[in-house]
Amino acid sequence: MNSYVLNTVGLTKQYGRNKAVDNVKINIKQGEIYGLIGKNGAGKTTLIRIVTALVYPTAGEISLFGKTTPKDLAFARKRIGVIADRPVFFPNLSATENLEYYRLQRGIPDRKAVGRALEMANLADTGKKKYKHFSQGMKQRLGFALAVMGKPDFLILDEPINGLDPIGIMEYREIIKRLNEENRLTILITSHILSELYQVATHYGIIHNGNLVKEFSRAKLEDDTKRYISVEVNDATRAAIILEEKMNTIDYEVFPDNELRVYSPAARPSEIAYCLVSSGIQLNALAETCSGLEDYFMQAIGNAL
Repeated sequence: MNSYVLNTVGLTKQYGRNKAVDNVKINIKQGEIYGLIGKNGAGKTTLIRIVTALVYPTAGEISLFGKTTPKDLAFARKRIGVIADRPVFFPNLSATENLEYYRLQRGIPDRKAVGRALEMANLADTGKKKYKHFSQGMKQRLGFALAVMGKPDFLILDEPINGLDPIGIMEYREIIKRLNEENRLTILITSHILSELYQVATHYGIIHNGNLVKEFSRAKLEDDTKRYISVEVNDATRAAIILEEKMNTIDYEVFPDNELRVYSPAARPSEIAYCLVSSGIQLNALAETCSGLEDYFMQAIGNAL
């Protein structure tokens, strides 16, 4: 049985008459990618600040790696890497120089930690390029590198894809999946977009007005909705013909704006991408998602009202 990395019971944070977090019970097991979904202001960031001891709860209990006492929780939190706000980096320093500064500041003795973190974040080849010349995606990934530099056992990412372009989002997804699969790293990632969390998460929680209204697995989500692969190309009709001829795929629909949705359970995004690109189709976007995700989210919120 998987051990729990994070448990809370009755966790509450009240500011005046407003309960930013209200009686939350959340359960995250080792090795999970837990997607916490909620509208802006739902309580996601407040919950993270409580877990990381940036604010203290008004009521409730918290357990990290099975530790519950204040002293033990302080040690347990050293096993956490977090991106809750954008880290501050020196604009005239390179990625390596910035991380080396933080390595020394945090007392991380392993001199290889910087190179290892840059490798994880796909930034190992940035050389002497200064931070001020980084793209938005590179800046986000450097923040990610900082979070994993101390080799955490639990990684918390609060709205990490905000402001990223589609390529940056895809890069971030692949990094998260790889770290989880290769290192069995437990990850809590928040977003207000369920379709985006669907790309990476294995388990989910929906938070609304400070209440955690529903927890469910990816398998449960797929049972309750319909999975498909959305492909945006320059010529959806021709792409459909190619998929029929080369992949024997007939379970699909063509939508306006050259979007093709493939519903076949056997279809894999990488295979579809290779098939289309090698046949001369311009691939603009590709994402695995579910139909009715927004309805699923709204129904969960509605049932909690």
